Amino acid sequence: MPPKKGADLAKAAKLADKDNLARAETEILSLQKLLEIRSHEALEAKRSEKMWRERMEAFTKTLEQHKEDTLDITADMTRQYKGPTA
Repeated sequence: MPPKKGADLAKAAKLADKDNLARAETEILSLQKLLEIRSHEALEAKRSEKMWRERMEAFTKTLEQHKEDTLDITADMTRQYKGPTA
């Protein structure tokens, strides 16, 4: 006696469900790994940004100090030049 069509459909549905579950689990693991990688990259980018901002701030302070020194030297030279004539 041949198997009933309802039983075949139930087996096929169970196999399809198992396949879908296996695919879903694989996709979840893949996405979790991708999330981990992207999180690590974002963390590294933030560290790098912080380092570059600190360097920029240090260079900006140095530049401002050099400008101030140049202005002081120019003022001294102007004062020395005007000093003997007065």
